[in-house]
Amino acid sequence: MAINPEYWRRARDEAPIHVQIRLDTKPARAGESKVAGPVVRIFRDRTGMLKIGDKLAFEVSCYVSGPPDPNPGPPMPGRQSVSLDIAWLQAARFLEAYLDFDPAKNTFHVAWEQATALWRKTDAPVNPAGGESPYGVQVTEEVLSRASRPKSLWSRFVR
Repeated sequence: MAINPEYWRRARDEAPIHVQIRLDTKPARAGESKVAGPVVRIFRDRTGMLKIGDKLAFEVSCYVSGPPDPNPGPPMPGRQSVSLDIAWLQAARFLEAYLDFDPAKNTFHVAWEQATALWRKTDAPVNPAGGESPYGVQVTEEVLSRASRPKSLWSRFVR
């Protein structure tokens, strides 16, 4: 069961928070993993809670890419989700995300995987609300090219 592309757009439109953060903490493992860093751009904050420089921490869904499965089997029933490749998050310096806030737990969480891995912060959203993209998870070409490069000694020092 595939998710209607309009669902992703509606999730972006309805999320109360849309920000970019600098990735100071990146995932170390696949699955639900913590990212954190200061807010560098606020595109929307219906909660009125955030300001530039505030430190945010939340979990993102990520996976370790591998060779394609030659026998993928039938589609899985239930809620479908999309994740960020952990290599993208390791190569990214910023993350654009649509967030919800849970006042009962005083925590932020990504609104239906609406996250974009970026190399640099931008003045305008990369994955805007009401935009054409039918997906939530995105990655910029610059991050893709850096993630696919072989690891070198120099890459440890270049951030």
